[in-house]
Amino acid sequence: MVKTNEPGYVYILTNPSFREDWVKIGKSARPVDIRSKELDNTAVPLPFEIYATIQTVKYNDVEKHVHKTIDRLTDLRIRQNREFFNVPPQIALDIFNDIAKMIDDAVVTVYVDNKPVCHNEKDSLPVVQKRTVKRGRFKFSMVGIKIGECVTFIPTDTEVKVASDDSVEYEGRIYKLSPFVGTFMPEEKRNTSGAYQGAKYFSYKGKVLDDLRSIIESNIPLPESDVIQSNKDMSEELQQKLRDQLWEVANRLRGNMSASDFMYFTLGFIFYKYLSEKIETYANSALDDDEVTFKELWEMTDSDAPELQEEVKNQCLENIGYFIEPKFLFSSVIEAIKRKENVLPMLERSLKRIEDSTLGRDSEEDFGGLFSDIDLASPKLGKTADDKNMLVSNVLLALDDIKFGVEASQEIDILGDAYEYMISQFAAGAGKKAGEFYTPQEVSRILAEIVTLGHNRLRNVYDPTCGSGSLLLRAASIGKAAYICGQEKNPTTYNLARMNMLLHGIRFSSFKIENGDTLEWDAFDDMQFDAVVANPPFSAEWSAADKFNNDDRFSKAGRLAPKKTADYAFILHMVYHLNEGGTMACVAPHGVLFRGNAEGVIRRFLIEKKNYIDAIIGLPANIFYGTSIPTCILVLKKCRKEDDNILFIDASKEFEKVKTQNKLRPQHIQKIVETYRDRKEIEKYSHLATLQEVSENDYNLNIPRYVDTFEEEELIDIKAVMAEIKELEAKRAELDKEIEGYLKELGLVE
Repeated sequence: MVKTNEPGYVYILTNPSFREDWVKIGKSARPVDIRSKELDNTAVPLPFEIYATIQTVKYNDVEKHVHKTIDRLTDLRIRQNREFFNVPPQIALDIFNDIAKMIDDAVVTVYVDNKPVCHNEKDSLPVVQKRTVKRGRFKFSMVGIKIGECVTFIPTDTEVKVASDDSVEYEGRIYKLSPFVGTFMPEEKRNTSGAYQGAKYFSYKGKVLDDLRSIIESNIPLPESDVIQSNKDMSEELQQKLRDQLWEVANRLRGNMSASDFMYFTLGFIFYKYLSEKIETYANSALDDDEVTFKELWEMTDSDAPELQEEVKNQCLENIGYFIEPKFLFSSVIEAIKRKENVLPMLERSLKRIEDSTLGRDSEEDFGGLFSDIDLASPKLGKTADDKNMLVSNVLLALDDIKFGVEASQEIDILGDAYEYMISQFAAGAGKKAGEFYTPQEVSRILAEIVTLGHNRLRNVYDPTCGSGSLLLRAASIGKAAYICGQEKNPTTYNLARMNMLLHGIRFSSFKIENGDTLEWDAFDDMQFDAVVANPPFSAEWSAADKFNNDDRFSKAGRLAPKKTADYAFILHMVYHLNEGGTMACVAPHGVLFRGNAEGVIRRFLIEKKNYIDAIIGLPANIFYGTSIPTCILVLKKCRKEDDNILFIDASKEFEKVKTQNKLRPQHIQKIVETYRDRKEIEKYSHLATLQEVSENDYNLNIPRYVDTFEEEELIDIKAVMAEIKELEAKRAELDKEIEGYLKELGLVE
């Protein structure tokens, strides 16, 4: 049990995925090596590394003092009220040393490769040398092993099944590799530390996993007989199964509802189940040493129970951002359903408890109002209370039968993919409303690939009209973005975006999604981003109020975007938030390329005065849900390497027709991205237009002015055509005579 008078720790953590001057500074009542492993269950792609700790009974006060000290220096927090700081780890260590001199029991420990290397209670410690970047955690995909295949636990020659990219299934339970080794290692073979590198204790087709990884990472070719198939679509089967299962559940709710109505009920229930499974898994793991489960702890009546309950609750709030008491878990609702109870009041309380648990916490803005669109009293669920209860109960029971695999995958790739699939299916049935929340995956891919070119890792990414967040997530994933920002006007879609982030394993401290009209209220002030992506509403109206003439976003262009067509208001807004080395890519209607008056002035400003426009890419018509109009992608940069031309790509004729929609296939996407990357000129496809050429066209960017896609028709042989006509006329004359003969025989003509 946790004792308040025992010493705890304040820690400095680094991460190979972070910049060198980023650290996390937090506290823990338990050893920091345990705490850092818990924090690996976040959105960071690589495990945290311990840089240094300070141990003292006053660890709560020390943490506050360290945070305040850094805040006094300057505004160095990566995000306010978070434990991430833009401070070199050595400076943070210097602060630890200074504080330690004033506290009798304080012990500062420096770590290298997550192992303590020196202690010092009072004196300053030497500068720790920069460490080498650790290898990331082992993933089966690194060596081409598919989900469903078997690997062998070497010490006992036990065969286990691969359950996800970093876990195995054995006797109905899911294990990460290292915990599996720690659990099943024979006593005589255990090491003194109890720590194991899981990949060293498993083999595949007779070869140790860690050895296979080393071979692949060193680019040593394997013998032909040992070549392992690429794992590109390793989880496709599982993903499709989950997609089908969830879509079947969704259709049980559908009834007479519109696509948008039943979408929010279905996705909300999926999200509730996910949050319940996640917190139960996390809490059970945190209670391993106490030999009690999450549910058992809340049933205990001894005097020490409340203290431990509070500690578990605080850990959950600190690390995963929310808390659910066991009696409000999804599994508890299922138990009530099986008891034939009316679960609607319980379900409503459960959803409200999740939101309320975050009040006053760092995660409040990410969880507040998440379930506000789930109206369990809605007549759309049934005429009577019993009808509503029966429908909702049946849907929840169906969801209960589906394995989400929360234990199997920290990254929630499979569930996140299924959730994206659900959104796309809803979009397909939502008609014009679909554009409010969903950008087709193919278009998202193009935008994401373009804005991440030239970046090994993005510090941040931004979408000012983020909808359900699919485009934003795509860009963040490809660019390995450390921080994700977005804004969405529609409250319901805003909730959907936040759910989407969390379901994709994005930690609450790693994203900020705001609700509001981007143009009328800029939630991100003067923040600038490495990448900006967007699919704004086409030719929407906005206020174009006089106050915007003094708004830094729009004032320098000389004119405001027209009230009836806000396209250039969005474009200027995005440019404003783009940093000097970043890339912006957005979807727009073709009208932005050639419309005159105010839009013509703004377009000329962006080309002539700023030289920001890098490329124009024409897309096929009918690729967006709810509209068949052809669209284009605008790519802008503030600092262009090749700043004497604009690349025009006409990809409008390269697509595949699928039912009523045109689809971009991987080869089409690849061609667009490669042409942009290499700035290639391809006949009838792309052209590098000089700025002089654009000027001579009066800054009209209409693609046909620069890319000639005209296909000459075959020359017509006039003589052959005339001969064919004569032949046809002769045949007609013969037929006329034949018909006339028949008519005379019938007495119809004389």
